[in-house]
Amino acid sequence: MEKIDQNISTIYVNFSTELIMLDNLLGTVQQVEIKKIGQSVRYLLKEVKTHGEEITKILDRLHTLNQSTEILSIDIGDKWLLVQKMAVVFVLVVFTICGGQFYGRRTWFGDMEKKIRYLTENKDKPSLQYESLSIVEQIKRRQPEELENKFCVISFSQETHNKHRRITRPSVEGRLRIKKMDEADFVVTNDKSVLKIPHCKVILVFVDHNQKDVVLETPGEDEEDIKLLTVQSCRKMGADVFVIYVGDEGSECLMAGCLYNPQLTTVAEHFELKQLEQRNRVITCHDKFTITQREKVAQAIA
Repeated sequence: MEKIDQNISTIYVNFSTELIMLDNLLGTVQQVEIKKIGQSVRYLLKEVKTHGEEITKILDRLHTLNQSTEILSIDIGDKWLLVQKMAVVFVLVVFTICGGQFYGRRTWFGDMEKKIRYLTENKDKPSLQYESLSIVEQIKRRQPEELENKFCVISFSQETHNKHRRITRPSVEGRLRIKKMDEADFVVTNDKSVLKIPHCKVILVFVDHNQKDVVLETPGEDEEDIKLLTVQSCRKMGADVFVIYVGDEGSECLMAGCLYNPQLTTVAEHFELKQLEQRNRVITCHDKFTITQREKVAQAIA
């Protein structure tokens, strides 16, 4: 019996020990599990926090996208308004160009009609080119009393203008003092400058010698007509006009009483020069006037 009691006691002790060990094991397992659960909870909280931040970023992006959409809408509206304005401007420009071309064509046809009529009326005589005619038409014809009491020397080159004045001075300086007439001078540089010629009573138009001996141009044969334009403009204003062809060697020894070199056939052939020659208003010289030429110029200062 004692042996049985000892065995039972031993079993009890072993059982108690096992219970204690089991209890310890359960405690250990629980701690491990609790630790794992804690770690899982912390990981879950971290994930929730991370996803929360992502959600916040998404909300911020949505807000930014909304603002960009509003700005884009305003920009599209402004550009559409700009397109409408540009369309209006384009239409106005097209109408302006078309209107200008129409007016230009209408003016061109009108000018052509005038030019054809002018050429038809003047087909039998040399006269101004049509383009220069408009300049002459702007000059008002004046009565003698409306002209300035002046004597004017006109040249076509500034380089030879002083030479022309020196040639003229011996013929007129005494008569100018007697008649109390002032002296003027003018250099024609282009067609438009003709409109600025002084309105003088007596005008001497000097033409320098040239190889072709062209005193006044003939439209249709010569490219320019500046000299012819000048003479006709001066005549239209009512001035007493002389044409002086200077530098002609054939005029150095003219016969007494002769005003120009008869070998210059253009004087007798040219329409304008012929009219002036009939009134003794064409003079040719080399570098100075003859006595006859001086007297003729002086007589014009009356």
